[in-house]
Amino acid sequence: MLLNYFRYTLRFILKYKGYSIINILGLSLALVPAIYAVLFISYEFSYDKFNDNYEYIYRLVVDNKLGDNTVSSPIMPNALASVMKREFPEIRFCVQLRNFPEMITINNNKFFEKDVCYADPDILKLFSIKLLKGDILTSLSSPNSILLNKSVALKYFGNEDPINKVLQLGNYQQMIIKGVFEDLPENSHFHANFIVPKSLITREQGAGFSDENSWGYSMYFTYFMVLPNTDVNSLLLKMPKLLRENSSNEFFNRSKLYFQPLKDIHLYSNLQTELSKNGNIKTVYLFILISVIILIIAIVNYINLTTARLVKRSKEIAMRRIIGADTNQLFIQIMTESAIITFLSFLISIVITIIAVPKINYLIDRDIPLSILFNHNVIIAAIILLVVISFCSGIYPALSVLSVKPLNIFKKGNFSSNKNLRDTLVIFQFVLSIVLVFNSSMIKKQLSYITSKNLGYNRSNIIILNIYSKLNNGGLQTFKNSLLQNPLIDKIAFSVNLPNSSVCKTNISWEGKNLSTSMDINYNLVDYDFIDLYGIKLVEGRNFSKEYQTDQSVGIILNENAAKKLGNKELLGTTIKQDDINRQVIGVVKDFHMYSLYENIRPFYLAIDTSATMYYCSIKIYPDSFQEILPFIKNKFHLLQQDLPFKYEFFDDIIDVSYKSEKILDSILNWFSFFSIFIASMGIYGLVSFVTEARQKEIGIRKVVGANSWQIAYKLFYNMIKLIVISSLIAAPIAYLLINKWLSNFAYRTDIDFKLFIITSFVIYLWSSLAMATQIYKASTKNPIEVMRYE
Repeated sequence: MLLNYFRYTLRFILKYKGYSIINILGLSLALVPAIYAVLFISYEFSYDKFNDNYEYIYRLVVDNKLGDNTVSSPIMPNALASVMKREFPEIRFCVQLRNFPEMITINNNKFFEKDVCYADPDILKLFSIKLLKGDILTSLSSPNSILLNKSVALKYFGNEDPINKVLQLGNYQQMIIKGVFEDLPENSHFHANFIVPKSLITREQGAGFSDENSWGYSMYFTYFMVLPNTDVNSLLLKMPKLLRENSSNEFFNRSKLYFQPLKDIHLYSNLQTELSKNGNIKTVYLFILISVIILIIAIVNYINLTTARLVKRSKEIAMRRIIGADTNQLFIQIMTESAIITFLSFLISIVITIIAVPKINYLIDRDIPLSILFNHNVIIAAIILLVVISFCSGIYPALSVLSVKPLNIFKKGNFSSNKNLRDTLVIFQFVLSIVLVFNSSMIKKQLSYITSKNLGYNRSNIIILNIYSKLNNGGLQTFKNSLLQNPLIDKIAFSVNLPNSSVCKTNISWEGKNLSTSMDINYNLVDYDFIDLYGIKLVEGRNFSKEYQTDQSVGIILNENAAKKLGNKELLGTTIKQDDINRQVIGVVKDFHMYSLYENIRPFYLAIDTSATMYYCSIKIYPDSFQEILPFIKNKFHLLQQDLPFKYEFFDDIIDVSYKSEKILDSILNWFSFFSIFIASMGIYGLVSFVTEARQKEIGIRKVVGANSWQIAYKLFYNMIKLIVISSLIAAPIAYLLINKWLSNFAYRTDIDFKLFIITSFVIYLWSSLAMATQIYKASTKNPIEVMRYE
């Protein structure tokens, strides 16, 4: 019996080739984003689960209240890790780590490495870092020990054994290679090419502090592993007492600590100082939502097209019922057709997905391997997906067949189905498509707003160089003077941070301050030309000047936000106390965006500090001079830096990276919007096909009594226009709520443009009209004699 169902379905597919191709193609295209969504979700949730004990590992995070804002950070004092390990027997390992960029010298060849991980020795025990060579107990026991990952070892030493070979870390330390470890997988929230003991760091090196008893600001993340069956919430409740007894730092009095599970870091954490760019659970939800929307549109298409074909099959179905065909057999037959078409679509979609995965990976900045397709969870999800789609696609046509009375078909001449349901399904399609396309347009508008908004500083024609330690040892002014010899260079400035990433933070007090309160403030250490180069506007006071010797030791310039927080009308000359330094306000600059437009502007100050280690050199060049000036800059750089690598970026590009996830979202929605409109248009084609076939007699009679082709075409188009108007009215509030929710993530946002909504509805109508045009033209120009003879 089952073989007969398959044979009958095959004959049906071959008989109605056009219908079958449209259905299979529509489902295939709809399944591509669905399959990729399954791959994407599986990959995103796999982060950090390569660690054997990932469910017992946590990271410390602190929520710090700053005025109306709460800033979350994983940076913890050095002393906290050792105190937790000493006071809490439930903690098996407690490790602090941080990645820093460093210069590596091997056999007199210099390389710039960005993932040098400074960590406690227990890092190899807390995380499942597989040591290929070396002893896990002693490999990090000495301060001058260093571990390499497998790729780096191969890159630098080839097939030689690197154990006990010597390399130089930065300009200050000879390191002995004590081990080689397996590369951390891509689905790790942090990566390391090298691991060195945290105890190597000294205050003079400017990367952090080695004092294990320090409760001051540090640069380290704190991870810990608890024993199985530990009540983590109970442990968290003990933290305030532990801090009161061991720390005098008032920072913890106004902050709240919590434990962040390792498995949640990638999708649920997007802090300012993450070890690497994390994912976002909202992106996962978005993938699911869009995939479901496109699948629903494809299922609606299938129902419409299947219903349309039932018109031509109505007499066949009635005859089979009359001669004794069981209703269950007919039901199974229709469901079998749905299952086979869904399965064929699935096979085609797998091929398309395999071809498209590299391109989609590039689009969303992921490296999702195709091997996930063969993961048992993915296979189970695919089977469930096939069953659901087959059932949803076939159930309505199958039930429609069962509801038909055979004699009525011969009396009425054909099979009739529920027009209201068909119209509802088409409205549903239009609503989904309009919402998707409108939101995509609004996201593009917000991105345009971001890239064109005045951030409070110049961003064009500025080249950024990474500055290494040699220049900081007396070479900055020499380098600057040598570059300014070129007339194509306008200005040069050095700084610890760039204007869009001022991560340095301290606590201040001031004259007239209420001593019961405190204020955290961000700051940047710069040279005298920084404000002029970036075009930051002064609203009060003066800029830094070499004519005032005190500027480099005590002078600071506040932003408007900080000035407002201080509450003084006459700020110039006010004394600000920062740590043990008394500083004096010499000016106020207009607020500028030190972070992305997601965040409000915070209190901030600029200061001159010639003793600080500068990390960035900003070079303002004249327009259209880049190709000519770059070789000159590179030559001057190498004269001072010798064999160190020359790395540069445009400041414009650095800012754009901050909104990379939004651009990825924009690309995804653009492609998926096209998918949804294209697939929905197939559904419109199916609906018009149904309407024209069901109303052939009516069309023939209208032509006989004098109606022309344009009148008939209008009659058929009118219903679609009505459906689009209804769809637009339903889609409007849904689209508004969704895009308003997304825009609420930005502290600075564009306005919702309802003209875009009208344009979106009109474009979808035009696109759908193209799908309808062929069928309506054929119906309106058909010879009425042939129609009546057929009827």
